[in-house]
Amino acid sequence: MQNGLNLASLRKKRSKMGNQPSIIFLNCKQPGQKLGDQIMNIEVPKINEILKKIENVRAEISGKKQSITDWRQEYLKQLPLARESESIDIFNTFASALLERAMSGETYEYRIEIFEEIFKSFADVTEQNTKKALSKASYRFPEQGLSVVLAAKKIITSPDFKWKYYFEEAERKYRNDFQQDKFLGIKYVKYKTRDFALSEFSNRFVAIDLHVSKVAIRTGLFIHGYGDPKITTDYRDEQGYLFLHGLLLKLSEETGWPGNGYSPGEIDRMFWFFGRTICKAKPSCENCPVASICLTARMSSNRSITKK
Repeated sequence: MQNGLNLASLRKKRSKMGNQPSIIFLNCKQPGQKLGDQIMNIEVPKINEILKKIENVRAEISGKKQSITDWRQEYLKQLPLARESESIDIFNTFASALLERAMSGETYEYRIEIFEEIFKSFADVTEQNTKKALSKASYRFPEQGLSVVLAAKKIITSPDFKWKYYFEEAERKYRNDFQQDKFLGIKYVKYKTRDFALSEFSNRFVAIDLHVSKVAIRTGLFIHGYGDPKITTDYRDEQGYLFLHGLLLKLSEETGWPGNGYSPGEIDRMFWFFGRTICKAKPSCENCPVASICLTARMSSNRSITKK
């Protein structure tokens, strides 16, 4: 059992609406019952329903508090500006993101400030200055960080590299998560941190972390990936990460994107803020705006009623 849902308990019987699961039939074993004695018919929530219900939740980061919708709009406004920046400024943001481990937000922003202070040009990105920057930023993995920053500089300062062409290639190949990316060849750089770096410049990329995955899993949205043999709830495994990446792309398209819907990057940000604010390790279900349609909340409610 993980996050209130057991994949093994999902029966293969379900009704469909188009290619999307509409109703699932779930085994809910209670003490003293045999598996299969009780069957619950649970409607799988739709992504637009979830997004509409969480958009007014107020979330805070670095002392700034505003609605998730405001955070989303702020993200969209900064994307084109970020890509128009000077090459060294793009590097400072991109390299800082490649180093992110816990996705805490505050440490990432602070690290960018330190990089911008020390790395005024690529000539400043030396071993000595990088060690200084990582120390000042209190980075927990200095040797690994040094290796990543210097390797990223080597790629970016090569004669054939241009940020414009790099982002364009990434956006052409976003569906398979741009697996041919040179940055993925850097030791210690995995899909999550590379995707986080790209998501700062393109709304086609998402950085699946604990906050994002638990919202998709607990609400039941991950069942929209049911039928994929790679289905899993473990984002830390490479194949699991790629499954959840594909799931967010699918959910994005179900909202109407590309068009008037929500891009993968927007959903990623919205889930991240919601996961930090309401759907935490110990979720605030009593204050949750999606509790009425959340699969985990409804299952918990059903179990409580059964016990009475």
